Amino acid sequence: MRQFLFRLDMAKENEQFLALRQGRGVDQVYSGTPMKVGPGWIPDFFELAIDRDANVLSLTLIELEATDIVARASCRNPHPKFLTFSSVTWIQSSRSVVRPPTRASTISGI
Repeated sequence: MRQFLFRLDMAKENEQFLALRQGRGVDQVYSGTPMKVGPGWIPDFFELAIDRDANVLSLTLIELEATDIVARASCRNPHPKFLTFSSVTWIQSSRSVVRPPTRASTISGI
């Protein structure tokens, strides 16, 4: 399986998660790629995982929160932050980000 991590929100608070995630087998990290999902929401990361043997592709949105309380409130269903977009919108947004990398947008081993 190959895993690619796209860092969308360049907040300094996300660097610890990035370091942790890179230590767990991410093949490549792409950074500085803008992508909005719904009105005004830019997720912190999204992950693309490709398993060619099983013929499976998965996309995962990753939204980090500063505290446990905020994280628990954000993951409750329904939460307005996440109700503003459809899965079709998310797929269309991710397609605009997942393209052949250029030298300027590729960062490995941040």
